[in-house]
Amino acid sequence: MFYNLTINDPIDINYYYYHLAFMIKNEINMPEPKRIFFFNQLIITYFLGILGLTLLGCNTNSSNTIPQESNATVKFLIEGGDEIENIIFTKFGGFTDEDITPFKKNIEITLNEPINNFYQLLLQKDDKNIVAQMWLKGKDVVIKGKIINDEFQIDTIINSPFYYYTIDALNRYSKSNINTQKEINNSLLTEITNNIDNPFSSELASIYMEMNLNNLDNLKLLQGKLANQNTQLKNHIISIHQDLEKLIAIESIQLDSFNFNDEKGRNSKLPLSKGRIYMLDFWFTDCRPCIVDHQTIDSMFTFFKDSNVEIVGISTESNQSKWMKFVSNKKYKWKNYIQLRENETKNTLSEHLGISISPTYLIINSNGEILNRNISLKKSVSFIKDLNQ
Repeated sequence: MFYNLTINDPIDINYYYYHLAFMIKNEINMPEPKRIFFFNQLIITYFLGILGLTLLGCNTNSSNTIPQESNATVKFLIEGGDEIENIIFTKFGGFTDEDITPFKKNIEITLNEPINNFYQLLLQKDDKNIVAQMWLKGKDVVIKGKIINDEFQIDTIINSPFYYYTIDALNRYSKSNINTQKEINNSLLTEITNNIDNPFSSELASIYMEMNLNNLDNLKLLQGKLANQNTQLKNHIISIHQDLEKLIAIESIQLDSFNFNDEKGRNSKLPLSKGRIYMLDFWFTDCRPCIVDHQTIDSMFTFFKDSNVEIVGISTESNQSKWMKFVSNKKYKWKNYIQLRENETKNTLSEHLGISISPTYLIINSNGEILNRNISLKKSVSFIKDLNQ
């Protein structure tokens, strides 16, 4: 559920630092070209930190599980933040009342397990939360930083070289003009193999997967690598195994088997007209890059029409009244629907397809066959142009 990632061509690390804020029911996303990707049901706050993966729900029965030990500590030395009321430091993905501690600028937090995870720092200020996230691995870790303009900026981290390794590893894929796509893929697969017993391998795998959405052979290579993850990681809450399996297995969709409501709140199906091409736009109202892309779609609407491509917006959020008000104010030129969950056992369309990123663009033909899948509107447009040549 809770995890984000920034992607350029191939990757822009600078926006890896958009992330989670607080658990509110919605999804997260990111800008293009600095595109972030988020897992369901969150709203994000901008912060400087490092990217992440949720490290909750691990199966400690795995033979590769790190032995548990008590009294591992993380010490914070924080400048500024006179208005901060509470500090929360936990593994990424959630916290309880027991995790809330009155704020001190010099504070030591004791954990009941080894420090080898992806962590979130929340500094509570009135109704706001200053958020930072980081990979840590070590013992008696010291984090020095300062609060500037409602952001927590890390100055240095002591006793956790893994923090700096993760930053360096991600930065290796941030300069698209240095390596070819094949070289980047090979490097990522090597990096995944080197970290196969650590959740960071899933973070790297997510990058690889998003860079190769339309390359079945490369996705199968990734699947083969991830088969070597231990059971603990395969069952992890942030595991990409299920999404990857859907990417490889699902080649077409039957839209009439899913339920939607239209902009007026009426229950609708999405019939496909013979001979037409459709671009499905998966988005939600708090996704800023989605809205930016909508401006581009609006300016290119004639192009899509002349290309025999019908745009269909599909909202992935749960707040229908908020969505209806939003699309009514926007007056989009294309049809928009919000997906419905018939019951707790049946997936929505985005869940069925393993879509955890917004925006995601799916180009299909009138038979529901998936022709192209992308998180980049620019690449989707390029595909349509090639299709018409």
